[in-house]
Parts: sequence; structure tokens; C-alpha cells
Amino acid sequence: MPPRRWVPPPLPRRSGSAAELGAFLAGFLLATTPARHQLMGQLAPVRDLFIPVFFVSVGLGLDLGAVASMWWIVLFILLAVMAIKAFVIAGCAWSFGFSGPVSIMSGLALAQAGEFTLLTVSVGSARGLIGPDAVVVVTAVVALSLIVTPTMIQFAPKLAERFVRVPPPPWKHGALRDIGARHHKQEAGPLRAIIAGFGPVGRELYTSLDQAGFDCTIIELNPDTVAKQRGLGRRVVYGDAANPEVLHEAGIENADAVLLTMPDHNAMLAATQIVRAAAPGAFVAVRSGFLSRGMQATALGARLRRR
Repeated sequence: MPPRRWVPPPLPRRSGSAAELGAFLAGFLLATTPARHQLMGQLAPVRDLFIPVFFVSVGLGLDLGAVASMWWIVLFILLAVMAIKAFVIAGCAWSFGFSGPVSIMSGLALAQAGEFTLLTVSVGSARGLIGPDAVVVVTAVVALSLIVTPTMIQFAPKLAERFVRVPPPPWKHGALRDIGARHHKQEAGPLRAIIAGFGPVGRELYTSLDQAGFDCTIIELNPDTVAKQRGLGRRVVYGDAANPEVLHEAGIENADAVLLTMPDHNAMLAATQIVRAAAPGAFVAVRSGFLSRGMQATALGARLRRR
């Protein structure tokens, strides 16, 4: 019988941290990979399912009677947390060169307590690190801050108007002018095209559009092709063109033309439908080896190119 090998426990467990922290770190590391937008699109249905379940479980554990008995503590902590967060975020935005109104609106929009606080409190309570009264107070503060935030966002522009004359910090005096110049340059810049699929047809289209002065973005599922084209200095997004997150990263909202050259017919139809919904004014062309299949894409709003 071979000797049993010792397998070290996962890093979060060895450090005494919760599994939730390990999941967060895993997502943090995956965010640095080219596949992050593809993963975000695939996880979106699961995320939309479990977020309501999580908040329902939190609401079931909230004792309204206990909240009412400690309302003044809840109110004090709520005002303190939101005021401090709004001040810190607005100050950071201003220090990076944003205008007074933008800084104020950013602070008010992000002043609420984060949902991750609820997860931290739940784990701490399960391990006996946080008492029941503290759990009730923190949960009530987070819930109330999330409820109040939409109202604050509605009134934020009116409040921000009073800070129009706030000058930028001395070390960022030219930041606003630089941002405005870049924005003007983007508005007057070249036409933007997205090429999904970088096989022979995609490469041919890229060459033609690049010579015509288009600003091209490539969407490709082959990691080797992605690495090679990025090495050539081209803008490439790894993922499936039928994934809304991938299309958003590629700049679908500002695209003037979207060219779908992938060989898979079903993927092409799915991408055509999503692209047309995301960019109604864009020119959408598809590659098809059969006229009958191409007609299905034209019914979804695409132009046909036989190849």
C-alpha cells in the first residue's frame, strides 16, 4: 500500500480566513486574465439568482423589535457611516482632478454600506465573534443605507450645483482640460469597427478596415490568437461575441460597424441578435457559407456576405 501523501489545506483555511474570502480572492485573480469578461457573462445568471436569495436570508434574520429598541444607535451609525464615506470618496475624486459637482455626486452615490459587510457579519456571527445585538445594528444600518441611496442620488445633482466653482487641486490643475480634450478627440475620432472571429476572413477585413482608417477591435475565443494579436499591438477582447459582457468590453455602444465572421452558424445567429439589440444604429454584417443560413441572419437585422 503506497504511503499517503499530505495535502496542504487551501491558503484561506490555513490563514484562518473564511471560504468567502477565498472565493473573493479567486475572482480577484481571475479578473487579471483575458477570460474575465467571458466568465462574467457566464456567471451573470447565477449571480442574479443568488443575490436575491442572500438578501432574503438576511432579511429573515432581522429582528424589527430589536431594531426599534435601538433605533437611536442605528440612526447615529447610519449617519456617521454615510457621512464619512461620502466625504472620503468625494475628497478622493477631487484630489484626482475631478470637478466639484462630479466629486459630490460620486460621494453621495457610493456612501451606502457595502453588501459585503452583511457577509462579514454573518460569518462573524456564525463563529461567535459578533454578538446578536451588533448583528442587528449592522444589518439594519446596511439595509437602511441601501434604501436611502436611490433618494440621495436623485437629489445629488441639485446639491452638486453648489460646488460648481470649487477649483481643482493645485497638483491636478490641468486634469479637467486634459479629460475634455480627450473626450473631444474621441468624438471626432475615426469610425469604430468590431470584428468577431479572427480567421482568414477576419484578418482580411481587419486589413481592409485598418487601411481605410477604422479603429478596429477584435473578439476572439482562441487564446493563442489573442496573445499573438496583442503582441502586435492590436486591441483584442477574449470571449464569445454572443456574451453581452464581452461586447461591452469591446465597446459595442460606440461601434459603427460589427462584422461577425465566426464559422459556427448558431453562434453567429445568437451574436447577431444580441449585437442588434445592443447597437441598433450599427452596421452589422455576417459571414455565411450558405444563402439559406445567411437569410436567417438578415431576418435578425444583419447584412450578408457569402464566403
